[in-house]
Amino acid sequence: MSSAMDSGQERKWWEDGLSRGLRVQALCIGVSECAAAPEGLGELPNATADAKRIAMCVEELGESKSVLVGNLVDKSNLARKVRAFAFSVDKHRPPRIVLVFYAGHEMQHGDAIYLLPSKANPKTPDELKSQGLSHDELFCILKKSVDDQIDIRNVLYLVILGTCR
Repeated sequence: MSSAMDSGQERKWWEDGLSRGLRVQALCIGVSECAAAPEGLGELPNATADAKRIAMCVEELGESKSVLVGNLVDKSNLARKVRAFAFSVDKHRPPRIVLVFYAGHEMQHGDAIYLLPSKANPKTPDELKSQGLSHDELFCILKKSVDDQIDIRNVLYLVILGTCR
């Protein structure tokens, strides 16, 4: 940190933990509305604000990029955004970290955590599977899409769930 200060540039605290050339490409999703939430808990105004803050932090890293998405209405829309993001990963200067940040409602069934789009309102496990995007599905979409696009071996897939269940 002292070398950055000596050169007159102010560094952020998290930059000290990153090696030079470490690029992050992030998808930041904030779903503040949810039909499935109990009375009075349906809106999460901080979800979109949190996604914006994470996107801003990633952008401050220099060579890193972020995509901000809010209030996705259904599972297919959510999966489509994740797939589009994964296919947008830079092929010529691939990131070392592919980050997905999700803030919003989710439900757990067994070992699976399901991200809930704003119009999801599952009443049964089958409806949950058809209306929510499981964390396993999310990782499969990311890994398959990025691996199909880029031939690199050292990518960290990081998913952060800032959710209410």
